[in-house]
Amino acid sequence: MLQHFPKCPMCASTIGYEFTGLLGTRYAKCYSCKAKWKLSIKKGKIKEMTLHELPMDGSAVYTIRIESTTDGIRTNPPVFSVIGIKLDLDFWLNLKLDKKINWDFLSKDVNSEVSEAIFKEVKDNFLR
Repeated sequence: MLQHFPKCPMCASTIGYEFTGLLGTRYAKCYSCKAKWKLSIKKGKIKEMTLHELPMDGSAVYTIRIESTTDGIRTNPPVFSVIGIKLDLDFWLNLKLDKKINWDFLSKDVNSEVSEAIFKEVKDNFLR
């Protein structure tokens, strides 16, 4: 993990990761933002990562910057939209977050329980 991510892909912290897991299932959790990934390891190398727990620093609602797509459509989903999805290592290596919130996405594509939790997180982080 450290060879690929000397800085956390979410918060850019260099503090490091807590590693857990047994019997082939490995997890890495950033000491700083608390984002946690399930690691898919083949032949001793990380091939894919699944966001298992959202970061606790408020960046879960930041939009993912998409530099280019094959069909020319640019979408900016929030970080929380990729939780539980196994993504290639390249996605995480190239991840860039805009420190913006896509309120249009949140108002249309997210159920009210998730929206309320996000608004609470944003409010709590704002008040800190």
